[in-house]
Amino acid sequence: MPTVVVTGANSGIGLAFAEILEREGWNVYTLDLAIGERLKSLKVKSFQLDVSSPKDIDSFGESFGEQPLDLLLNIAGIMPPKVNDSLATIDLATLSKVFSVNTFGPLLLTQRLLPNLLKSSSPRIGNMSSRVGSIADNSSGGSYSYRSSKSALNSISNAWRSS
Repeated sequence: MPTVVVTGANSGIGLAFAEILEREGWNVYTLDLAIGERLKSLKVKSFQLDVSSPKDIDSFGESFGEQPLDLLLNIAGIMPPKVNDSLATIDLATLSKVFSVNTFGPLLLTQRLLPNLLKSSSPRIGNMSSRVGSIADNSSGGSYSYRSSKSALNSISNAWRSS
């Protein structure tokens, strides 16, 4: 049975992935800040984890142990309200929080679980980005912290592909 770790699994796309993979017989580990009733109803292993916390990441890595990991889905992400993410209003606190969750979290969690991924015969990593993270397709402007954090995640993902 293949093993997957899904971040941002308490709602939205992360929860949908957890439900589908559980149904398909995967050994599913879900990570999120909160563990809601819908997630609790699944037959998965759920862990409360802040992807922006190196301490939480390390603690999860310790509990995950040395087992092989076939798929890591970095889905967790945040997008501040547009009123707080404009050129006139953006501040370092917002930038730091958004980058910590959307960019640094996936990088540091992947780094921590790399030994587990390398034990799999076909390891895969999926990073949830966004169209607004595209430099070539930036027709809407704005959303400075979100857009730049997803552009950075795209760059990291591309670097992994080349490694």
